[in-house]
Amino acid sequence: TSEQVTVALGGDGGDEIYGGYSHYQKILQDQAHLGWIPKHLMNLFGRVGSKLKAGTTGRNFLMSLKQGPLKTRIWGTPYFDLELRKLLFKPEILEEIGNDIDAPERRSLELYHQGIDPVDKLMRMDFKQTLPDDYLVKVDRASMANSLEVRTPFLDYRIVEHSYKSIPSRWKATLNERRRVQNIMAKKYLPKEFKLNRKQGFSIPMDNWMRNVSLERILPNHNSSIFNTNYINDLITGQSKGKTNGARLFSLIMLNLMGS
Repeated sequence: TSEQVTVALGGDGGDEIYGGYSHYQKILQDQAHLGWIPKHLMNLFGRVGSKLKAGTTGRNFLMSLKQGPLKTRIWGTPYFDLELRKLLFKPEILEEIGNDIDAPERRSLELYHQGIDPVDKLMRMDFKQTLPDDYLVKVDRASMANSLEVRTPFLDYRIVEHSYKSIPSRWKATLNERRRVQNIMAKKYLPKEFKLNRKQGFSIPMDNWMRNVSLERILPNHNSSIFNTNYINDLITGQSKGKTNGARLFSLIMLNLMGS
């Protein structure tokens, strides 16, 4: 793109203000199917999940159900959830962290409760966490590295305010639709042959990439003052046997690179 222009328009923010992510639908569907289950049983599912080895199929989902289907985005993670942090860090580090070990989840809950309904709650979490801390950073670094300026019209404050104040959640995401109001407008103004559902994420085969990773690659010279290397070796062994710990191992590699 930078070979042709110096400024480009990006679509970041559209999913967060118009309900575009598939996990909105997934969570609404889980609530429809599982919302009748009593809270104490949901909590039991979470405890059962915590007993399974990291990377076991279904573990993240069971863990995520501890406070019900609507909060699975808070308690389920492909990285290190609350229970795995207790295994990853050395005892003295855990003692130093203390009650702040669940700080990420408490921050998410704070944002979640600012919303007025399930979809609004989920969008506010994504808008105030994932968008600024992940997606915008990614685009900004990649574009600047190629002398390109990317502007994000969806993040114009007037558009954001209008979306959150004036468009009800039922016009954003439902059990069967995403970006509902945008799709209605698109059908009105775009050619009929335009494919509205061509959106595709930037997924990568992380588990395959991390299948044969070594402890030396993650922690050169085993130099770690905070991590339990025996547990990291367990993650590596599990990965080599078909577990899905790729994202966890990759995150540790990135953390080590940032600190070196």
